[in-house]
Amino acid sequence: MANYIKGLVHHPVLQLELPQDLELFFDPARINTLGGQALKHNEDALDATICLFFCGLYAFDQPVQIFGDISTGYIIVPQGTSPL
Repeated sequence: MANYIKGLVHHPVLQLELPQDLELFFDPARINTLGGQALKHNEDALDATICLFFCGLYAFDQPVQIFGDISTGYIIVPQGTSPL
């Protein structure tokens, strides 16, 4: 997942820029050494990054698809061109 997220630097609408102090969360060698709570913490950082990216696409009025509904919960995901 980390490599896919890093690939968003080439996205045609919104290019992801990772601050240097967050790059450790995207280092495959480091991720492979993690387990338990440390791995969970790293996964949470990756999840937060992709959610923020999707919010950015939404802010640029990109087409979205909604899965679910308001009563049981839903997720909004971008449609169209994406390296993911």
